[in-house]
Amino acid sequence: MRILMITITLSSLVICHALENEPEQSRQKPRKSTDSSRTMYAYDLHGELLNHEGYSRSTWTSRTEPAALKSKVVHHVLVSDSRNGDRKSLLEFKKGIRNDPAGAMAGWIFTRADFCFWKGIRCNAAGRVSGISLPGSQLTGVLSPSIGNLSFLSFLNLSSNNFEGPIPSSLGLCQRLVTLDLSSNPLTGSIPSQIGSLRELITLQLRNITGLQGEIPPEIGGCTKLKTIEISSTQLSGGLPHSLMRCTNLLNLLVYSNSNLSGMIPVTIITLRSLEVVWLNGNSMVGEIPIRWNQLINLNNLDLSSNQLNGTIPPELFGLPSLRILDLGNNRLNGSFEVHSNNSLEELYLNGNNLGGGIPKSIRYLHSVRILQMMWQDLGGSIPKELGDLVNLESFNCLFCGLNGSLPGSLGSLRNLTILRLPNNQISGPVPPEMSRLSSLQELNLGHNNLSGELGEELIRGWTSLEYLYIDTNHLSGRIPRSFGMLKSLKHLYMHFNKLDGEIPQEIGGLPQLELLSLGGNNLTGGIPTTIANSTSLTELSLYNSILNGEINTALFGLTNLKVLNLGTSSFEGTLDERTIASWINIEEVYLDNNRFTGPIPRSFGSLKHLDTLFLHVNAFNGTVPTELGLLSNLTLLSMYENRLTGEIPTSLSNCSKLTYLLLGTNELSGSIPPELSRLTNLQSLHFDANELTGTIPLELGMLSNLYDLWLFKNHLTGTIPNTISNCTGMKSMHLSNNNLTGELTLDFGQFQNLSSLSLYDNGFTGGVPEVLSNCTQLKLLDLSMNQLTGNIPDFKTNFSSMRIVSLASNNLEGQIPGWIWSLQQLQVLLLSGNTFTGILPTSFPLLGGMRVMSNNATLDRSQSTLYDLVLVPTKGTQLEYAEIILAFTSIDLSNNEFHGELPAGLDSLYALRLLNLSGNHFSGPIPATLGKITTLESLDLSNNELAGDIPAEVANLAPLAVLDVAHNNLSGKIPLPGGTKFPASSFEGNLNLCGYPLNQTCTTGNAAPKTSAVSEDVDKGFISTTALLIGLATGFLGILLVIWSSKRALRLVDNFLWFFLRVLRVDSIVVSRHFASDIDIDADVHASRAPHYVDYLKRLRKRFGPEITTEDSVSDQGTINVSHI
Repeated sequence: MRILMITITLSSLVICHALENEPEQSRQKPRKSTDSSRTMYAYDLHGELLNHEGYSRSTWTSRTEPAALKSKVVHHVLVSDSRNGDRKSLLEFKKGIRNDPAGAMAGWIFTRADFCFWKGIRCNAAGRVSGISLPGSQLTGVLSPSIGNLSFLSFLNLSSNNFEGPIPSSLGLCQRLVTLDLSSNPLTGSIPSQIGSLRELITLQLRNITGLQGEIPPEIGGCTKLKTIEISSTQLSGGLPHSLMRCTNLLNLLVYSNSNLSGMIPVTIITLRSLEVVWLNGNSMVGEIPIRWNQLINLNNLDLSSNQLNGTIPPELFGLPSLRILDLGNNRLNGSFEVHSNNSLEELYLNGNNLGGGIPKSIRYLHSVRILQMMWQDLGGSIPKELGDLVNLESFNCLFCGLNGSLPGSLGSLRNLTILRLPNNQISGPVPPEMSRLSSLQELNLGHNNLSGELGEELIRGWTSLEYLYIDTNHLSGRIPRSFGMLKSLKHLYMHFNKLDGEIPQEIGGLPQLELLSLGGNNLTGGIPTTIANSTSLTELSLYNSILNGEINTALFGLTNLKVLNLGTSSFEGTLDERTIASWINIEEVYLDNNRFTGPIPRSFGSLKHLDTLFLHVNAFNGTVPTELGLLSNLTLLSMYENRLTGEIPTSLSNCSKLTYLLLGTNELSGSIPPELSRLTNLQSLHFDANELTGTIPLELGMLSNLYDLWLFKNHLTGTIPNTISNCTGMKSMHLSNNNLTGELTLDFGQFQNLSSLSLYDNGFTGGVPEVLSNCTQLKLLDLSMNQLTGNIPDFKTNFSSMRIVSLASNNLEGQIPGWIWSLQQLQVLLLSGNTFTGILPTSFPLLGGMRVMSNNATLDRSQSTLYDLVLVPTKGTQLEYAEIILAFTSIDLSNNEFHGELPAGLDSLYALRLLNLSGNHFSGPIPATLGKITTLESLDLSNNELAGDIPAEVANLAPLAVLDVAHNNLSGKIPLPGGTKFPASSFEGNLNLCGYPLNQTCTTGNAAPKTSAVSEDVDKGFISTTALLIGLATGFLGILLVIWSSKRALRLVDNFLWFFLRVLRVDSIVVSRHFASDIDIDADVHASRAPHYVDYLKRLRKRFGPEITTEDSVSDQGTINVSHI
């Protein structure tokens, strides 16, 4: 009996555990036994400790009935065997764990008698495992199938670990499972169908399991007690199974962010009348939204956003009595919508659809709505005044909605409104004064609209809570209200690109929390208020593209929190103070370009350790490049071109290891290119053009493997192009023209498969055109002109589908033009003059599509159609260098070669051609009358050939033709009128049988056509019309005329003017023309707001080129600036 009593006591100790030192805080503290001899506890079937009274040791004494005792012995022997099975299953589960860095399962060892004390384990009254909870335990491994042997398991939470592999199907054996959470694990495979066997399951959570594939098994409908199902961020496909509708107890249907989950929303979803939350967002569901939602009277949150749903919005959705949040955004919903009366809806999101018909007036019925978002769709219409009835509205967001009309004054009734965002619409008119009542407004965004009028002082004064104001890119006028100084909470003030005038109020500097201030692109005058120095919270100051002037040192001293300073393209002047620069200790980006700053570049820039971007280009800085810039370890962009910098390029710049752009062009730098710059391994653009650099191109530049722009043109460099440059395989633009480089082109250009622009003109290169260029399939510009190249043009088999400019002029090339040139579909400019090419021209040119593009100046997208590169374009008697070529410019120059045969009649197919020069060859036969079909032709030179016959009237009378030269041929007959009156006698001389005006040879009755009306004696016989070389679009404000006497200086001066107008003033149109033998016209359209830059630049050019520059300035009806008589 004593032995039996020991067995029973030990068994009871296994079942009833003394838990005075309970290790898991998550366990509910149980009720203590009334027997104070020892505290005992028991568990229910779900693994929770029972709250009934525990059992004391006296429960198991010798007084126990023998029969009953025997029964209990048998029972506990069975329990002991089952518990051993649970222990074995847990240890098998542990074997699947290969990494446990947090030691979560360190106590799971066989020798420890009671596994109910293992971390994360809960047991029921019988001592069986009823719960495993190890979320976020950093476990790595697989889920062992042994978990299915835990037949009393009711709670399993293994979320936020690193479990891999499939979900074991043996989980279906855990028939008592109530909660299953495997979220945030890298599990793979599919959801096992055996999940459907879990009849007691209430909560199923499988969120953020990106490796989960397959479909949601239809067997899941067997979990009829489900209340919450959450499946998100998986790769599941298919649709929602209809069997899920059998789960009539479902409260939360959360199947979201599964990008492959498609299909339609089951119509039967309306049968789940217990639903409270439905999240089906972020899937790929299609079809229309089901109707008859009015049966879901408990639904309070419905999110169907970010799918591919179409059709209209069911009006029943707005009638759901409990609905608080409705999100239908980012679908393909269309049509208009109407709102039913609703007192519960608080948040409505309709963003990113195809809804139209405007905001309905019935919006007024959303009495409780706090958040209303409808952005990113072309709603159209105006803002209804009924919006002002939404007295609880706190946030209204409707950007990019195609709204028009004006802002209704009723918006002033929205006293709870804190956020109003209406940017990027077409809203016009003034900001209504009633909006001054929006005293709770914290953010107002009306940017990128057509608002006009002035901002009144009272309007601004009422926005006492305003923190963020974005009202940029409108047509607001007048002065900036001084009452802005009262908005002490203001952090962001964006008012750029309006028509504001006057000075910046001093009160702006009194805003203690101001962080971002952007006022550029206005007509503001004066300087920066000195009070700005008090804005110590300022992190970004942007006044770019303005006519503000004066010095900046006083106003900007001590802004220690400043990160971005943008004063570019303005009229600021004076020198930069070393102390002011040094005070910007947190500055990251500095834009002082396109101003009038003078003096040396402050060395204190080198102390700004956070500096990332430094733009100082297009100023009048002099002196040397500070060596201290080499201390800027975070510098990525350094631009100082178009200044007056002298001296050598400092080798210290090689310490700026993050530098990607180094732009020092158009200065007066001398010396050689430092080979140490090869340490700038991140460098992408290297521009040392238009300086006085000497020496050779360093071999070490080949170490710049990320380099894609190399501009060294207009220097005095000698030697050859080093072959090491071929290591820069990402090269896109190589400009080495106007140097003294020599030797053959042995560089392996074939390594540059992304090369789009290669310009080597005006050097002394010899040998042939490199055949490896055939690998440069992305070429747009190829200019090898003005060298000493010999041989034939290689017969490339490459399809240069992007080639727009080919210039091989002024070399010693010979042979025939290969067929690939006549197959360049994008070709705009072909310059082959000054060689010894032979053969005849093709009879037709069907593939030269680039010369058949009739550009529409009103719609031409300059950014997409412009090639920003330098190219020499020969015209009658001179060569002009252009910084950009656009689709409106086309030219063929084959002059001074050995071509023969007749002129092809098929030239008329190039109906967008503007310049055609075939002079100095051996062409014979007649001038094709079909040339008169090229209605864009502005210059035609056929002189010095062997042409015969009449001059076709169709050609001579072309309206845009400004230059016609047929001198020194064998032409005969009368010069056609009235076209002949436009051209000088020199255009027709050397043709013995030509007669009529402007030649002195009178036509006889036998060889002349009937006499036309007499030509006016007032015609200037020495007049030569302009050669219009169109490079841009016309908007018209201000024109300039240059009269230059030296052709050599003319080229340099024209180059300066073109660069300035294209890159600095950003003009829309430039027309370069030639008068007589030495006069050049440059007509540029300049906006009146840029006139100060024009005036300043003209003064600088006069100092450089002297009195040979004269101006004739005119002002259009839209302009108000007159800069004549400078």
